[in-house]
Amino acid sequence: MCKASVNYALANHFMIYLQEKGLLQTLMSQFKSRNTPENKNDSAAKDNVMIVESVCDPPVEKIQTDFESWFNKKYNFNLYGKNPDQYYRMEYNYMLFEEVLAKTSNMLSSMQANTPFFDSAKTALKTINEKFDILKHEYNSYNDTDKMREFDAKVESLKTDLFKLYNKVESFYKK
Repeated sequence: MCKASVNYALANHFMIYLQEKGLLQTLMSQFKSRNTPENKNDSAAKDNVMIVESVCDPPVEKIQTDFESWFNKKYNFNLYGKNPDQYYRMEYNYMLFEEVLAKTSNMLSSMQANTPFFDSAKTALKTINEKFDILKHEYNSYNDTDKMREFDAKVESLKTDLFKLYNKVESFYKK
């Protein structure tokens, strides 16, 4: 489930990459207009890789390398790094955090503004988000096990703070 979520997120970022390069619309048009083989022996239809290569600069290995480079520059961490499991752990933490952050923010947005609780909750949410942004940028520099444990502890602490805030906002929101 986690890997599927990561793959979905990665595909989403690949679409953003293509959009920034001005290639997304062309790629989508190619997929929509491709021939569909009527039977298994018909080879008229292009496969997915062939379509991507026809729109982007082939071969697919170069597209992959260019995408990874773009992603690293944009998000300040290597997609796969030295250990692919580290990537999955960071992406999972990021996605979960972002989901709870968005839910909390949405509830706050629909609440009555300029109340003492609203103002303090908004400030707390902003602080948590800023701290998490700093952690995301530091993540790529954590190479050894001790540093990864420190990182995990910091993320868990922020997640705990965020979940406490979420629960508090939710209780006010339901009133």
